[in-house]
Amino acid sequence: MTRDDRSFPARCRPASVAATLIDFFDAFDGDDGQRLDSLIAPEPAFQWYSAPKPGGGTFTAHDRRAALTYFADRHGHGERFRLLMTDVGYELVS
Repeated sequence: MTRDDRSFPARCRPASVAATLIDFFDAFDGDDGQRLDSLIAPEPAFQWYSAPKPGGGTFTAHDRRAALTYFADRHGHGERFRLLMTDVGYELVS
C-alpha cells in the first residue's frame, strides 16, 4: 500500500479495499470455500461475477453458488491470484 485516502468512507478507503481483495485472493489461492463464501455478497445483494474464460469468452455467474463453483473449478485448474495494483475511487450517490 503506497497511499490511502482518509477522506473516503472507512470501508471505501484504498487500504480497506486492498485488504479485502487480498483476503479474497488468499481464500481463493488456499481453496478455502468457506472463507470465499463469507467474502462474497449474500443473496439477494449478490448481482453477478464475471471473468474472462481461458481461451476466450466470458464466464458470468448470476448467483452465488455458480460463482463459488467457478472459483473451485479455476483453483482446481491451478489458477491463482496476485494483486499488483488497486486504484480506488467512490462517488456519493444521493
